[in-house]
Amino acid sequence: MYAHLYIESAKMGIEVVGESQLVGYRSQFPSVSMMNYETSEPNARYWVLKLLVDNFGPGDKLADTKFPDNSGYAAQAFDTKHGRKLLVLNKRNREQELTLPTEAVGGTVEMVAPSTGDRTPEKQTMQGRVLKLQPFEVVVLSYR
Repeated sequence: MYAHLYIESAKMGIEVVGESQLVGYRSQFPSVSMMNYETSEPNARYWVLKLLVDNFGPGDKLADTKFPDNSGYAAQAFDTKHGRKLLVLNKRNREQELTLPTEAVGGTVEMVAPSTGDRTPEKQTMQGRVLKLQPFEVVVLSYR
C-alpha cells in the first residue's frame, strides 16, 4: 500500500508523505506498525519504506512509463541522480509476470516479497526482460 501511495503521490506532485506508528501492539492497531511487536524486528512495511527512502528523493523526475493496461500491478519510472529507477508493485494475491524494456536487462532488482518475510530486501541482477512478481511484491529496479 505504501509503495502504491508513493507512486500516486508522485504523479500528483506531492513531495512529502508520512508513515506513522513505528511500533504498535495488539491493542494499538499492529496492522499499521513498522515493527513486529512480538520480535521487535522491522517488518515488511518498514522494509518497503526503507526501499523508497534509499532509492527515491528530492529532485527525482517522473519518467515516461508505458506498460500494457493491467490493473494487477502499478509501475512508475523515475530519473534519479543515481540513474533510472522503476518502482513496481504487484497489487494481486497471485504471481504475475511483467515484460520490461531491453535497457532493464542487467539492472539491479531490490524486492520486498513474501519470500523475504520480515528480512531485508533481497537484491538480484535482472536476467532477461521478464520480471516475475510474487503476490503483493514491491520491486525497485535500478538501471541506466
